[in-house]
Amino acid sequence: MIWRVATIAALDDRMDDGTIEQKYLFAGAKKQLILDWLDFHLVRSPEFYFGPILSLYYDTPSFDLYGQVSDGDYLKNKVRLRWYQANFASPAQTVNCYLELKHKCGSIRKKCRTLVKLEAGCLAGNIFEDDAIASLPGQLPELRSLFRLPLMPMLVVEYQRYRFIDPQTGARISLDTNIGCRRANASHLPVATPVELGCGVLEVKGKGDKLPESLRPLNRHLKKQSFSKYAKCCEYLMAPLLWREPA
Repeated sequence: MIWRVATIAALDDRMDDGTIEQKYLFAGAKKQLILDWLDFHLVRSPEFYFGPILSLYYDTPSFDLYGQVSDGDYLKNKVRLRWYQANFASPAQTVNCYLELKHKCGSIRKKCRTLVKLEAGCLAGNIFEDDAIASLPGQLPELRSLFRLPLMPMLVVEYQRYRFIDPQTGARISLDTNIGCRRANASHLPVATPVELGCGVLEVKGKGDKLPESLRPLNRHLKKQSFSKYAKCCEYLMAPLLWREPA
């Protein structure tokens, strides 16, 4: 067997130190209005302003991680493989991906990641039956100690992200739009994709738990609430007749 995964080091120690993550939902039709406001009042991220994000989420066969969100657990975990490129020059192209463990205790978040190098053909193919991708979480001892059952790839969430910095507080602001799931593990989520969420998400990551002053005029377009892209896509794929558009 030829493995297409680079040697993985242990999860590094560079974690978000007590960062508070706030999420605000907005109707998809308000995207341009909100984006124009951010562009005028904030500073574009100098390194990565705009681009696609694709995240392959792992879960147990009994969807324990989805259950942490749907049950409203105070402690929540997510395991995902993330990359930042939707199109590839060739199947042999090497792509930098990041295996991430995200832990939330209420609104306090900690995230650690490790670099994984994969071939583009691996990401563009049947990602749910690829042995190399399926085995990634099992190579990390930190994950083996957290979960009772093995983790397996469940679905891919895709969206576009705009990144800003609030010059007054230093908070990182991101605007996520065109959120959807176009690929899912048919063995565990039999409802056909694609799933398109009709909302967008404004995320604020910083030391405070209030909306920065520069964004407060947008309050009437925003609704602060806990929100998981993975959980919302799971919710639809598991029970589409009961699913409601995020308010």
